[in-house]
Amino acid sequence: METLNNVKGWIEESRLFIKDKSIPILLIGNKIDLIDSRESIRSQAQDLATEYNFPFFETSALTGEGIDELFTFMISTLF
Repeated sequence: METLNNVKGWIEESRLFIKDKSIPILLIGNKIDLIDSRESIRSQAQDLATEYNFPFFETSALTGEGIDELFTFMISTLF
């Protein structure tokens, strides 16, 4: 949850250094296998992604959940 609270600051900071507006920014939630109350966090993350018009993905490095979808999107967006 603390990380989610920091995202807005990171977005604004990245915009200071990334001048090329064509570079896509994604919001990716990791460790979804560890979160007990995912719905609240998922909703907040989705709201943030909507506010900034970013694609939002949830993943788990442990189980691999969401990884294929994320990489498929990234490859299709970048290439």
